[in-house]
Amino acid sequence: MTGVTRPDPPTDLSDKAAWRAWARAVRAEVPDVSGAVVACLRVFLRSVGARRVLAYRALPGEPDVAALHGEFELLTTRARFRPAPRLTLHAWESATEPSRFGALQPPPGAPELPLSSVDVALLPALAFDVRGVRLGYGGGFYDRLLPDFAGVTVGVTARALVAARLPRDPHDCPAAWLATEDGVTATLSGEERPVCHAGRMTQTITVQVEGFGEIQARSGERLVLALERGGVDILHRCGGVARCTTCRVSFQEGEPSAMTAAEFDKLTEKNLIGQARLSCQIECAPGMSVTPLQTARSTGLEPGKAPAEEIEPEPVWSTRPGASTEG
Repeated sequence: MTGVTRPDPPTDLSDKAAWRAWARAVRAEVPDVSGAVVACLRVFLRSVGARRVLAYRALPGEPDVAALHGEFELLTTRARFRPAPRLTLHAWESATEPSRFGALQPPPGAPELPLSSVDVALLPALAFDVRGVRLGYGGGFYDRLLPDFAGVTVGVTARALVAARLPRDPHDCPAAWLATEDGVTATLSGEERPVCHAGRMTQTITVQVEGFGEIQARSGERLVLALERGGVDILHRCGGVARCTTCRVSFQEGEPSAMTAAEFDKLTEKNLIGQARLSCQIECAPGMSVTPLQTARSTGLEPGKAPAEEIEPEPVWSTRPGASTEG
């Protein structure tokens, strides 16, 4: 904002109270950037194949991500204080009562959802630094939650609240990405990651395949194609359009909660719900570990025509049976 002089960052790196005062002063001068941040997050979340996203009900001054609801399955949190401070996860629409912090939260008896079902966690804060270190409000709720989270973490803030360096405690879990009004960028944590701005981002991930080891895939790539390109002779007789079950796999880790209508119908027809997934109907995402259940070698059959790059038929997404109760 022209004509606005923002306070200088504290000189004492270890003084969290001073940093919180600085962040609040800066926040008071920063315009609402929610629309621009959400636009960047929308591209990023689609690029990494996110379906279930842990979000937050925004406090004053925080970018409001509520506009993502409906495009992704958003979860929200409730702060619990007994027997120890912690966050529990709940459906987004269950937040109907005000919390002591001023944002809406689910009521005490709202059904809880498992952290293991979340693909991406969006993290609020007073500020972040370029390494992804988060300056919270002092309650320690996310410090207790994040060590058990294996998915993608994204710090969400205004660009003016990204510092060069913030105090960091041994228990801190830095965010892997930062989302601001300028885009979604990888944090400087020593690991190379691509950058997502206006277009579709390509992120290389690792998929564990039993009997074949690790293969490299693009986040959002059709799993059947990633397996083939990684040297796995996965069988697919129908061209990847869910008219058969020859491309089926089982998941050891990272099974997506989303399922296409075509996959559901075919697995139901073959009585395979809960036993297998169709790799032609799945987009690759971080943390996947799979076992191919039919290969050209094991069956003596030749694959059919090559599947298209995008999922066919046009996907109609729903939540797979049992996904909401796992964990």
